Amino acid sequence: MADWARPFLASLPARNAVATAVKPFARPGLRVNVHGGGWLVTAPTGRTFACDGLTELAAAARPWLAEPGEFVPRGSGTVRVPEPDARRGVRIRIDPNVPKRWLGDEVVVPDADTARRVYEQLSRPPWSLRHYLAPSGPAQLSVPEPGSAADLLVWLQLARPSALTARCPLDATWHLDVEIRDGHVVRACACR
Repeated sequence: MADWARPFLASLPARNAVATAVKPFARPGLRVNVHGGGWLVTAPTGRTFACDGLTELAAAARPWLAEPGEFVPRGSGTVRVPEPDARRGVRIRIDPNVPKRWLGDEVVVPDADTARRVYEQLSRPPWSLRHYLAPSGPAQLSVPEPGSAADLLVWLQLARPSALTARCPLDATWHLDVEIRDGHVVRACACR
């Protein structure tokens, strides 16, 4: 399974920031340590899980995590600015008079149910490797400082709201732009 956050976590300091961001949600006995290209999750029972991505980390730790509640920036650490993204943004337009079709950078669908299926497709390979949902408005959640980027990634993965757009600076030039539709991450990219 492709992990939507992988490009931002491809460094040891970023993975360490994520391990720190998980701690406020952890119940006693849960440990998350940076290990190789991911994390080693040790449950209170002693069972261990090697996790390559944030999605795996959340799944392995979830039984021993508190509900995430509202987003709280905790300054757990920065994440990596990924290499330039070659994917293209697409827009989804609902037109009941037209069957589903692809028109350049626009996907036309006949109804909301079909649009939901397209959101799901955009969240998984092969579509997620070539395209993301183009931004359509301002972020609903804006994180003011790069030091809370890991907090945002962890919270988005744990809370997985049904619909949300979020923005967080990665450094002085780049920002993280994430959108979730129908519970699927349809855009996670670094933008100027």
